[in-house]
Amino acid sequence: MSLLSLPMSTGKHSKAAFMGLALLMVFSLTSLEFSKLGGVLLRDTADIGVEHLSPLSLYVEVGRLSNSAMIDIFSDGDEVVKISVPDDWRLREVRNATVADITSDEPTFGFSRWYLPPHSGASFYAFNGPESILLHNPSGVQLKVNVVNIEIEAETVERNIILVTDSSVKLY
Repeated sequence: MSLLSLPMSTGKHSKAAFMGLALLMVFSLTSLEFSKLGGVLLRDTADIGVEHLSPLSLYVEVGRLSNSAMIDIFSDGDEVVKISVPDDWRLREVRNATVADITSDEPTFGFSRWYLPPHSGASFYAFNGPESILLHNPSGVQLKVNVVNIEIEAETVERNIILVTDSSVKLY
């Protein structure tokens, strides 16, 4: 006997159970598809937040090889700049400052906030390098971002300059 040919003697409860099972299957399949799509959309994009008080020039260089990446972020400003990056990115090196000068807060909500002293930078290693980076500028002050994206296997280099005021932009 198949589920579709339930005998009439099984009563209202069996039919209701069958309809509930069918509805559960539909919801399971749609939520599985949504989670697959969500994973594709979210997994490949890294978010970076930049907090600053004055207009700022920021240099972001990304070198990608296979699934990993090195991300260099350098501030040309006269103030301490706060950079929030994914907490699985590891500090690789610092520029124009000592390692002790570049500090970070405890990771929160999957991000680490790093404090870059004036005219300094930090380089991060991302084991799961992002396919793209979305930069957020919640400060509402002009931010000029000089972007260099290097694909080592493809032997390509893309350069771009982006002006960000109070929104989020995709760097690459």
